[in-house]
Amino acid sequence: MGRWGNDDRMDIYKVTDIHIRKNAKSVACICDRRSLRDNGDGTFIMDVRNYREEFSLSIVEPFHDQPISAGRLCTGFLVAPDIIATAGSVFGNRRLSDYFFLFGFELTAPGAVKVIFHKGNIYKGVEIIEENNNRETRSSWALIKLDRKVINRPIVKLAEKKVSLNTPVYTIGHPIGLPLKFGEGVIVGESSYAFFSTSLDIYQGNSGNPVFNSETHEVVGLITHGDTADFRWTEDGWISVQYPNPDYRSVEPKCTKISEFIGSIEGKQKAPLKLSKYYLNKNAQSNGDHEVHKFGCKYMPNENNRISLGSFSHSYEAIKRAREYFLAVNGGYNCLPDCATA
Repeated sequence: MGRWGNDDRMDIYKVTDIHIRKNAKSVACICDRRSLRDNGDGTFIMDVRNYREEFSLSIVEPFHDQPISAGRLCTGFLVAPDIIATAGSVFGNRRLSDYFFLFGFELTAPGAVKVIFHKGNIYKGVEIIEENNNRETRSSWALIKLDRKVINRPIVKLAEKKVSLNTPVYTIGHPIGLPLKFGEGVIVGESSYAFFSTSLDIYQGNSGNPVFNSETHEVVGLITHGDTADFRWTEDGWISVQYPNPDYRSVEPKCTKISEFIGSIEGKQKAPLKLSKYYLNKNAQSNGDHEVHKFGCKYMPNENNRISLGSFSHSYEAIKRAREYFLAVNGGYNCLPDCATA
């Protein structure tokens, strides 16, 4: 992880775009519950450390004078009134009850960081609704049910259309346990059906960050993987590794596509959903892909050459089911253009 190119991260209070500021209110830090102490008056105080002292940083390192959470901290975001999405690797072997979900850990002005929180901004996770952490496909995500609905916080809008190479994106989250940060980048590669690569600056703690399309402000994915080295040593202290770097393994930050779990989110909503039937072509196209077709498509394969996938509220969910039969799957260009990649 570390910087990819120049470091353009900034505190949320410096962001002027109203759409970005609104999306920032949907982002939560997932923190070790031992880092928050009950004051006995309806508030909790976060146990923090000085960033520079904790990591022996150089004074040139951005945000070196800010506080960081004393305990392990990652990022999640609100996808339904009582559901948080995050990376599938966040919890590891630890119990969900070991964590709190906290909104509002941020700077509100230069040097003014919130470390005391009303209990109304702190939530518990009661269930891992569904999760996936597939190392082979690099699909990593988890949906967490909270102990109650989140109030006065917007729910992010999830993109239904795919993004392409060079699409501008931004992310919001908690690198290294710092107060909320905003950063920009672009999509630099699409390596599989499950993930894409970006030029975003990410660190430990950014796992689970939402990735937004800069033009639509919709979530297109979440941060899951990156390089392992955040810092390198200099005579003045540790500073961020700048990638690409010949001295370190350089792999662009990987993001799981929203299509991997958007259907699971929709399936948890109470509102009735319109379902459509989908079918999978048993025969591969010339490029090796097996196409998924929506019922009624004029190019749908005949009965002997198709597999019934069932009925779904969204085409992405049908694609996901189809991959249980074949790894190379694509949406039919005419009936599922949003899922077609060729």
